Amino acid sequence: MLFRFVMMGCCLLLLGCSGFAEVDSGPAPGDGSRDAPAASETSVRLDLFASGGTGPGPYGALPSGYCCQSDLDCRYRSCVDINGSKMCSDPCQSDDGCAGRISGLTCNQTSGRCEPDSPTATCVDAATFPYGAKGLGACCIATHDGWAGFECQGNHCGAFGDLSNPYICTQVCYKPADCPGAFNCLSTGYGYGLCAPEAPTYSCTK
Repeated sequence: MLFRFVMMGCCLLLLGCSGFAEVDSGPAPGDGSRDAPAASETSVRLDLFASGGTGPGPYGALPSGYCCQSDLDCRYRSCVDINGSKMCSDPCQSDDGCAGRISGLTCNQTSGRCEPDSPTATCVDAATFPYGAKGLGACCIATHDGWAGFECQGNHCGAFGDLSNPYICTQVCYKPADCPGAFNCLSTGYGYGLCAPEAPTYSCTK
């Protein structure tokens, strides 16, 4: 099945010596209907992404820069040791892919992952991350950068099948039972899958 997955700048921001700095809320980005924000936009109105709770959440939703105990805590299943602390590190192709609630992350072109630009920056407490409130199959915004999926419980936003199909919230899976309802576990080729609709065409829920 063809899927158009928003992987922070792939097609398929923590300052100071004691840790990263979370980005403050900025002005509202219009009505939320746009497909992609300007490249310089790093403070999206956070109430656009209503919180479903804090921490990794039930599906391991932590993005780059947040402290993790294992790969299962991170939305891209990558918990690595950087600057002496274990943090989630998302894949990227450009700095836009590292945008989000935390400032001071850049895309390391050698590793292809988001890393702090300061050699002394440490991870941000995972308990401070507000994972999204929207569940599997809900409509999501294809921001095409590091904000993609922030409104979703699993912190993933993707589109599957026909090009007319909408972007929906999805979540990491390892077996069919991880995907309730009319969803299958679609392999990504990275050691985990994503819950994808069984039907070739589908709609999303608000």
